[in-house]
Amino acid sequence: MESEKIFEKEKSAISVWRPHRVEALAHEKVRSVACGMDHSLALTEKGSIYSFGDNSLGQLGRPVNGGESMGTLSFPDGETTAVGIAAGLGHSLAITSESSGSALGGNLYSWGWNSASQLGRSGESDRPGLVQGLDEETMIEARGGRVHSVGLTSNNDVCVWGSGRNGRLGLGSSSDESYPFPIESLSSASVLQVASGFDHSLILVRSSV
Repeated sequence: MESEKIFEKEKSAISVWRPHRVEALAHEKVRSVACGMDHSLALTEKGSIYSFGDNSLGQLGRPVNGGESMGTLSFPDGETTAVGIAAGLGHSLAITSESSGSALGGNLYSWGWNSASQLGRSGESDRPGLVQGLDEETMIEARGGRVHSVGLTSNNDVCVWGSGRNGRLGLGSSSDESYPFPIESLSSASVLQVASGFDHSLILVRSSV
């Protein structure tokens, strides 16, 4: 069976049984980390993003056959300062800001696996690209699931995109969304946080009680 093959593969995998410092980042002050299924992201205080792990789907943000095990990401349009990161199963998200000292959010970029439009854009999937349809929005939070993504704007709008199967987008249907679409049922809610699991999402709102 397929599950037995997966377990056998894990038995032979290289494992680290106790926490160890990532020596390649020992010279950096890391402020945030994110984990996908087989890849990792680290955001430094200077706003640089390091990516490492599996890159078979372009989830590290550089050419699949590049051969580089760890490196920093380059964003188009000259943006280099990131203020937030997130990782889905095989895709990644980053919020950038024009000001290196700002933590308020800004533009949203995506890269990696795009089988169900979870990147929210077209173009090369193994390089960071601007998520489309958010021209008038400032993103302050983003999360990635298996084949969908969730974002929160400074206007308190919760946007979702990617696969809508099994209701994971919260839009009342199983339809996919190629680009960020607001959840209108939350338009009057005071949203504190968004989160995404493998195939579901959670929204934390301020209680009116």
